[in-house]
This record gives sequence, C-alpha cells and structure tokens, in this order.
Amino acid sequence: VTRVYGPSCVKLTVVAGKVGCGKSSLLSALLGEMSMVENNEKNKGTVVFRGTVAYCAQEPWIQNATLRDNIIFGSPFDEVRYEQVLNACALKADIDALPGGDQTEIGERGINLSGGQKARVSLGRACYADKDIVILDDILSAVDAHVARQITDECLVNLLRNQGKTVIIATHQTLCFPNADNIVILKHGEIVYNGTFADGKNNNDFNDVLGSNEDLNTTSAVTTTTTTGETSTTEVVVVGGDTTTNNNVVKSDEIIITKVVDETRKSSTESNNNNNNNDPNDDDNDDHDKKTLSEKGKLTKDEATKEGAVTCSVYTSYATMAGIPMTIFILLLAMSMNGGQIAANWWLSRWSISASNPNDANSLDYYLGIYALLGIGACVLILIYYLTTVVGGLGAAAGIHSRMVKSYIKAPMSFHDTTASGQILNHFTADMKSIDEQLITQLSGAMALLFMMVAALVTMIVILPWIVIFLIPLFIFYGWIQLVYRNTARELKRYDSKTQSPIFHYFGETVNGLSTIRAFNCEGRLMLETEKRVDYNSRFWTKNNFVNRWLGLRLDWIGAFLLGITAISCVLAVKFVWPIDAGLIGLVLTYTASLTGLLNWGVRRFSEAE
Repeated sequence: VTRVYGPSCVKLTVVAGKVGCGKSSLLSALLGEMSMVENNEKNKGTVVFRGTVAYCAQEPWIQNATLRDNIIFGSPFDEVRYEQVLNACALKADIDALPGGDQTEIGERGINLSGGQKARVSLGRACYADKDIVILDDILSAVDAHVARQITDECLVNLLRNQGKTVIIATHQTLCFPNADNIVILKHGEIVYNGTFADGKNNNDFNDVLGSNEDLNTTSAVTTTTTTGETSTTEVVVVGGDTTTNNNVVKSDEIIITKVVDETRKSSTESNNNNNNNDPNDDDNDDHDKKTLSEKGKLTKDEATKEGAVTCSVYTSYATMAGIPMTIFILLLAMSMNGGQIAANWWLSRWSISASNPNDANSLDYYLGIYALLGIGACVLILIYYLTTVVGGLGAAAGIHSRMVKSYIKAPMSFHDTTASGQILNHFTADMKSIDEQLITQLSGAMALLFMMVAALVTMIVILPWIVIFLIPLFIFYGWIQLVYRNTARELKRYDSKTQSPIFHYFGETVNGLSTIRAFNCEGRLMLETEKRVDYNSRFWTKNNFVNRWLGLRLDWIGAFLLGITAISCVLAVKFVWPIDAGLIGLVLTYTASLTGLLNWGVRRFSEAE
C-alpha cells in the first residue's frame, strides 16, 4: 500500500466480501502479522507503508484504564482533537451515561462496555493518534445502522479522508460504498474486483456483495433538535420506507425509528456554572470535580493486604489443613531430633576427657559404639522430621489450593468484574509456589532452629547457671531487634507479593493486543511501562536484603558479646573450683558460638514464614 499525495490520491479504500473470504487476513498481511509463503517467483511481493499507521482490530483491544486514556493511548492530550474524535465516533452520549464520564475506569477486556462501545473506543484511539494511514477491521458490524452512518460520514469521510488520511476498512456492510474512492472485493482469498463504486455496478461479484442496496437507501439520517424550557428532544429520522409519526417508536418493513427524549440539566445548574466562572477558586473546583469523577468511575478494587503480625488463627488454620495428628507428630519429632543431637554432643564431651581420667577403664570401642548409635539415631530422626514436614506441608498446600479454587468459582460475577486477572494469576502462581516450596522449608527450618536455640540455652544454663544474669539483658535487646526486623521484613514481603500482580496483569493485557501495539509502533513505551513495574517490585526485594544486613550486623554484636561473657564465665568457674571440666567447657563454648547463627537464621526463618 503506497501513500501517494496528490489529486489522484486514493484516500478511502473499502475491502469487502463475504464472511471468511480473507478480509482480516489481507489487513494482517499489510501490517506484517502474516508471512508470505514463496513457492515460486509469481508469489513474491512486498508491502510498503510510506507514513505512520494506526490500526483498529476486529476484536477491539481495550486497556484496563480510563476511557480517555484508552483513546489518547499515550499521546499528548489535545482537547480540541479529543472532542472532534468523540463526536465523530458517536461517543458523547456514551460518556454522558457513564458514572465518571471519560474518567470512568474501563474494566479488563472492556467488561463494562458493550460490543459497539468497545469498537467505537478502539476507533477513537485510531483517529486520535493522527496517523497517515488508518487500517480498520470490521468496525461497523457491532454498531446500529444510524450509528454506522454517523461513523461513515463524520469519522471515515470528514475526520479522516477529508483531512488527507489514507483509510483502509474491511467490512461486509455496504453503506460506506458510495463514499469509497476504491473498492476491493475478495472471494476465496483472491481479489475479484478492484475499482470504484460506479464501475462496480456492472460486475457480478460486486453486485453479489452489494445485495439489494437497502443499506444505501435506508441509512441516511437526519437529526433535528428542539429545545423547550428545561428539556431537549432529539429525533432521529431514517429516510426510506413508510413511517408513522404518531408513536415514539415507528416500524416499517425494514426499519425501526426511535425517538429519544433526554432530560437535560435544569436552568439552575446553568446558573451555577455561570457563578462558578466568576469564582476565584475555579482551579480548586476543577480539581475536585476531576477527583470526584475519577472516584465515581473507579471499577477495579486495589488488592487488600493484611497489616501487623500474623495471627494465631492463621497458624492453627494451616495446622488444621496439614492435620492435627500430623502437626503433633512433627513437634514431637522436632524435640526428639534436637534431644538426640544434644545427647551425641554430650557423649562426645565425655569421650574427650576419658583419656585424662586414669580410672576410666572403658575401651575406645565402647565410646565409639555409643557415639555411633547416637549419631545414627539423630540422623534418622532428622530424616523422618523433614520427610514428615514435607508430607504435611504438601497436604496443607493442597487444602489451601482447593479452598481458593472453590472461593473463586463461587464468587459472584461482580467480583471478577472488579478484580484484575493479574491478582488471580498471582495467587495461583507466585503465591502458590511460595506455599508449595518456600513455606514448607521456612516453617520446618524455623521449628528446628527454635528447638535448637532452646536446647543450646538450656545446656548453657545447666553448665553455667549464673550466665542467666547476662542473658536477660542480651535477649531483651535481641527481642527489640527481632521485633523491628520482623515488622519491616514482613511488610516488605507483603508489598513484594502485592506488586507482582500489576506485572502479571499488564503482561497479560499487552499480549492480548500485540497486533495493535505493533501497528501503532509503541512497543518501546509499553516495554518501558513494564520495566517500571518490574523495577518497582524489585525495590522491595532489594530493601529486604538491606534489612537482612541490618539484622545480621546487630546479631553479630550480640553473639560476640555473648561468647566473650561465656568464655570469662568459664575461666572464673575453673578459678573458683566450680564442678566443670574441659569437656563441658568445650561443649558450652561450642553452643555459644553457634547461638549467633541460630539467632540470625531463626528470626529470618520466622519472618519469611510469616
């Protein structure tokens, strides 16, 4: 398709034909959405567009944004151009009927618009873009006859063709034939006629598509408007056929004439508007009105997130789904697992001092055999513990998934109309992945670390009772640190999960409109918007790493101080002849050194599990 400027320019081309003849395929080929199969030299061909392109698809692509944003589609807002497009596309009455006017949020896939409204919004986007070439795919099939006539006269002819635009429209309706500079008739994927409307009357294929010319005779509309007092009466008169004017709705053989009477604003409203023009606070009033319209036009709801600590009911609900007997068994295994490790370490400390005790007659095999049994028993308990937590966690995950599916299936249609698909997709993908994989690991690790910390503290207190004096202030400080960390990390994780939904939603929405996006050549702008959403989501992951470093540094302080206090306590215990030997000192120092890591990873595991 070559854009040619001059008196002989072909500005309005109509591609017509019966259903399935290849009209949409031809437009897709022009846009580069279809590739040519080159079997021989005759099938070779090229498509050249000299100028910018706008495209209106047969299935209108509507974004989850306001009606105005769908029309301007990232272009600078020009109020004069915008009003021209609204009038040409017959959108003024629809905007007046919407609760928020053109600030009304359009739901996903245009859920709160009719088929005709979606087609006209998509047409408005193509017109407002002010491109050199406008390609329209069957935009008239979803609108009424009188609306189609208005679109043909005001939009296709006056707004586009008469302003120097090249328009290519595929349609099976014939009402725009007389206004076309060139008509292409397709049949079985081939062009059987290419010429003007006047020349086509002698062509059989053209006449088969044209039919009985009823559309051409009965779609010319005359609109009269009278204003009396506080009401405005608009009457649409369709020429052609016998009519009766005694009723508001008049029927002929082929036509229904509808008389529409709209109540307009009262004169008091007009006087209020005049008063507002003299008000020095006009800008504030305009901003307030815009905000009010935006609130009225709001359709989708923001994703709600909980605040504060996770309540006990959440844990009990999860435990119930895993099974109460399974939960009790897991807790018993966690205690047994840590008890077995303490027993093995204690026996190792007894073995280490046996060489310095001349009265010990036990052989090496004796100590080695018992240590081996304790070690094997601890390993078996660890294996059973983690296998059991996996089985219980998967059972709970299956229960959560089943309950979520049932909730979505039983939800009313209004819920699905006002909930972005990205939220639902995020729940069934990222959130379920966290429950299936991460939550099981975090909870099992958190319980294991909890019992290990308790075991280490009990061992330290039994061997060195007075160390409690130093442990109390240290753990008060630790409690404050973990409280600050958990509150921050928990909310960061919630925001991380919440900000993934817009990414899923925008990606899915973009995929549905790829042909329109490529035709408008706006891939870069939409990619930039996607990157912004990904960057915004990445902020919370990055800040979570900062918080982890903040926690790790302060727990290292606590660990270093605790290790120093324990070492000094051991020295004083030996000096003052406290019943303690080298093996127990080594045991308590080992547990003290490991306590820093336990405190660090313990609070992280609990926070991530929350």
